[in-house]
Amino acid sequence: DGRSGSATVRASGDATLAEIPREVFRLLLRDEPTVAWRMMERLVHVIRCLDKRVAGLHGCHEEVDRTHRELFLVNL
Repeated sequence: DGRSGSATVRASGDATLAEIPREVFRLLLRDEPTVAWRMMERLVHVIRCLDKRVAGLHGCHEEVDRTHRELFLVNL
């Protein structure tokens, strides 16, 4: 979306990360459609899991706060 800080990564353990400039990433997705496809599949999976969690909340305040933080990447 072009906004600064629009992505957050949290590792559950040791990790090696690489920063990819926006234009290089766009070229990667253009030139390697399999990468784009796998990313879309993963995003669909994440959205479906979050949707199920939100649908099952039924007034649990702590779960609502935790899910809100995960969805909107803010600290309440």
